[in-house]
Amino acid sequence: MSRIDTDHVTIVSRIVARLRSELALPDHRCYETLVPLVDPPIPKGGPFFVTVSPGGGRFDDAMFVGGGENQVSEQASVTVCAYAKIALDPGDRATQIMTEETRGMLRLKQRILKALSGHDLTDASGDTLLRSLLQPLQDWEPQYNFESKIARIGVGFATDFDWDLS
Repeated sequence: MSRIDTDHVTIVSRIVARLRSELALPDHRCYETLVPLVDPPIPKGGPFFVTVSPGGGRFDDAMFVGGGENQVSEQASVTVCAYAKIALDPGDRATQIMTEETRGMLRLKQRILKALSGHDLTDASGDTLLRSLLQPLQDWEPQYNFESKIARIGVGFATDFDWDLS
């Protein structure tokens, strides 16, 4: 198979599909959002859920000149956030919020990294879509809302690809 030009919709949807498969999540617990959710409702049916949001990107001038009007290369990104309702720690402690096996923020971060880092995305024909393998770029510190008991953590990934503008 070969690497082909694609679009951002396909990139985001393929990341969602990979996370659903690797983390064994149904549609209502792994889905697309425009931006990471601040304090979401937790869907029923599991200990956590994940969202995927398109991030900012940069366009490579040299690649545009080389590809012509039908191709633009973008150094793009996505943000993957995990959320869980968890109220297992007393007072101001956060041991379980970070380490609980099925919904601790640092455990979920590790599962997201394992599911995506170093992988390519493919279309239905098996053609690859990315210019380089999925690479973690940054992460956000775990956050916790004491009122709603919802914790979240986010990881940004590089998703460099060539737009198909034909």
